[in-house]
Amino acid sequence: MSIVSILENYTDPNNPDFAYNALFHILQDLAGTVAGLAIFTWLVYQKGILQVQKNTSDETQLSESKI
Repeated sequence: MSIVSILENYTDPNNPDFAYNALFHILQDLAGTVAGLAIFTWLVYQKGILQVQKNTSDETQLSESKI
């Protein structure tokens, strides 16, 4: 929500710092995209690691039961 207060300060087109509005919007989009990719990657990686561990555990138990 802090980005809203930052953007609110630069909404007046007559303000000489109006270009900051576009800059902050772009930075917000980039930060949101990077955060989304990081979370998605973490979730996929976590699920993959858990699946590999489960498969390895199942294979170990199967091979131990044959011995």
